[in-house]
Amino acid sequence: MKDSQYAEVLLAWYDANKRALPWRMDSRVGQVDVYRVWVSEIMLQQTTVETVKGYYGRFIERWQTVDALASAERDEVLLFWQGLGYYRRAHGLHEAARKVVAEHKGVFPRDDASLRALPGIGAYTSAALRAIAFGEAVLPLDGNIKRILARLLALNKPVEREGRTLEAFGQRLVPRQRSGDFAQAMMDLGATICLPRQPRCGICPYQKGCLAYRKNKASAYPYRAPKKERPHRYAVFFWIENEHGAYWLEKRPEKGLLAGLMICPSTPWRDKAWGKNDWRAYGDKKQQWQMVEGHIVHVFTHFTLHATIAYGRSKDRRPTSKATEGVWVSHGKEKDYALSTLMRKVIAHKYKQGAP
Repeated sequence: MKDSQYAEVLLAWYDANKRALPWRMDSRVGQVDVYRVWVSEIMLQQTTVETVKGYYGRFIERWQTVDALASAERDEVLLFWQGLGYYRRAHGLHEAARKVVAEHKGVFPRDDASLRALPGIGAYTSAALRAIAFGEAVLPLDGNIKRILARLLALNKPVEREGRTLEAFGQRLVPRQRSGDFAQAMMDLGATICLPRQPRCGICPYQKGCLAYRKNKASAYPYRAPKKERPHRYAVFFWIENEHGAYWLEKRPEKGLLAGLMICPSTPWRDKAWGKNDWRAYGDKKQQWQMVEGHIVHVFTHFTLHATIAYGRSKDRRPTSKATEGVWVSHGKEKDYALSTLMRKVIAHKYKQGAP
């Protein structure tokens, strides 16, 4: 296939088969709202389309413009975000909204450098915004699109090391007209046809131009470098209940992992498993701690956390803690606070096991 034919064939397929997504807008019908494209792209990072659909609608209903989001309280944004994970995205979204309002008078910049100067926007998101929202002839390269390009080329090298090769080839295929639709068509093709496992080559519009298909080896691509084993970390969470049965949560620092979210006090998260008593130095020394049976396993992007729970009771209005903000939470009132998936696992485990 000639380079120009890739866009022609794919756009014809897209017009007949595109997914109905709440954030998707056809540039041929009306003006594309860059704010909505941006919110959807940030939400879709590391998260499935089906999960994002519900969150996106509620988020846009609450904050319909970048000005509204910039004026929001951080805690409320985190509360809306809980369950989506990767909370750094929520912090970046909020900070970027404030920066767009403060530095760009509420109008998103159109050039790559200015977009990438906004928190949470990297090379991929910048390219997606420029293509979909602004109609620039550029192709965003996410995992789905890299997989398609690697199969078209039958690339016999790890995709992680061949970014420039894939970018150069992909850029040759982008049409000057409907570049945003072409980018979304590639996303749809990767999500519905050119799947990581068992690709549906029999109905793929790119059959004639795909070297991997012609070799009958589509599933063998893309080649990937061997993954490093994810390291393990260990923590003990201190579950403190008062005389009313409420438990103590404190706010994480505004920077770092799980920034700004509510969580039980804990030991440091270290590479070595905690011994029988060495964790006690990090808890309130007045407490008679008892270990809750079982443990929690939670997988982060870069490590796996193994956690146990130490249970104690407190008559004090506030237990000893280094955190600047904390609150007593009654069981069933968790929905009122921004909690990570990890913290929800801790809560579920504690109430399943009961008091020691």
